Amino acid sequence: MQGFSSALIPVGISIMRDELPKEKMGSAVALMSATLGIGSALGLPLAGVLYESLGWESIF
Repeated sequence: MQGFSSALIPVGISIMRDELPKEKMGSAVALMSATLGIGSALGLPLAGVLYESLGWESIF
């Protein structure tokens, strides 16, 4: 799953490049990068808490 979602990052940047004006592109890529970083930082600890409290099925 992680590899599949990582493959979508360049697709998302391409869509932003096609749809957004040039002057907004920098802030859009920054926002996307920030959310990816926050998701990566919170995902593993949250998955551990969910696994311990609700079982492995809760992760999916």
